[in-house]
Amino acid sequence: MRLTSEPLGEGDMRAALALVEAIIPGSGRIRAADESTLHRTLELLARLPPQARLAFRAAARVLDAASIPSTGKLFCALDRARQEELLRQWPVNPVLAPPLSVISHLFKMTHFDSDDVYEG
Repeated sequence: MRLTSEPLGEGDMRAALALVEAIIPGSGRIRAADESTLHRTLELLARLPPQARLAFRAAARVLDAASIPSTGKLFCALDRARQEELLRQWPVNPVLAPPLSVISHLFKMTHFDSDDVYEG
């Protein structure tokens, strides 16, 4: 499958949504990330050079597939507990830490820049 800077396809959207929901699960005071966070992130990426969209797509694909060796499933197919377990392991993995950092920062930047996030 060739990487492009075009809008995300269905599989990439599923992977990105699973990642954003697991990375920002929310709390009693802060709304969890959801489709709106993902769409705001994609809107931001649309205003950036094509290389940024390409890096985002690559990071989402790498992280979605990174769970296969240990679980036999894509990240988006795992239950939340298993996703969270992997997210605790990946920051110390020299291969997975960079794409996780890129995608996490983009998600957090767009999520926490919205006033409705703090309405719980």
